[in-house]
Amino acid sequence: MLTNTLSQGSYTSDDYNPIAKKYVKSPNINIRNAPINGKIVGSLKQGQSVLVYDRISSWERISKENQQPKWVSSSLLCSGEGCYINSSKNYIKSNLNSPKTKSTTSRTHKSTSSSYGGSCPCSSSSNCFGPRGGRYCITSGGNKRYR
Repeated sequence: MLTNTLSQGSYTSDDYNPIAKKYVKSPNINIRNAPINGKIVGSLKQGQSVLVYDRISSWERISKENQQPKWVSSSLLCSGEGCYINSSKNYIKSNLNSPKTKSTTSRTHKSTSSSYGGSCPCSSSSNCFGPRGGRYCITSGGNKRYR
């Protein structure tokens, strides 16, 4: 490999400097050969570090100019060591736990409302509970009225 000094105005082919170091914040991301609709050529796992060599819109090139192009979406990367720890894992855990809590609540409320024959007339003090925990009653016209 030929190497010239900086005073001669040249550099080696290995002198591609990254513009940033980022980390994968999602559990698994695809590497593409072109931004947007590129073919999937690989994947990265959460916490892996990547060097960014170029940026186009919301896509970042993680390969040097003399290598096969590898692009990832900017929204799936974060800056700073450990930035990925509190990102998607906690988001996924909270989303997995939330529906279980809601469905348990809904089942409890459904059994309460079924003891009133499935209807909850507004003339009584009973309530029906919607799938997201909202309370309502059924008017004499058959419409729901939220309480």
